[in-house]
Amino acid sequence: MEQAPHFVLAEFWLGSAYREKHMYPESLQHFRNATTLVPNNPGLLMAYGYALAVSGDAQGAHNVLTQLQSLSQHRFVPAIYLAGIYTGLGDKNSAFRWLDKAVTEHNDRLIYLKVDPIADPFAQTPGLRAL
Repeated sequence: MEQAPHFVLAEFWLGSAYREKHMYPESLQHFRNATTLVPNNPGLLMAYGYALAVSGDAQGAHNVLTQLQSLSQHRFVPAIYLAGIYTGLGDKNSAFRWLDKAVTEHNDRLIYLKVDPIADPFAQTPGLRAL
């Protein structure tokens, strides 16, 4: 970060690492930095929205969902990104609805569901195994 303070991937991965350590203020700051560096990037917004959700800021997560749905009117927003935020919110029905849509989109990120920590809450559910 000292050598390349505007390196968005460093912000993303630091945000992800802090999120997994349940260090939410640090995580959210790195995701905010990333979304400032690359505004309206659906992947970065998903990561930020998920972090908001798991940190307990449901309203903030819903605001990001609204932002992604608005973006989808002008550009492609993968359904798996909305599924990720709904997963963070603990809304299994909505998450699986968006995951089903991701399957119809042939989203390549689906191959990571067994190893991505975002999918951990659903790892043992029959729906995810079937997916």
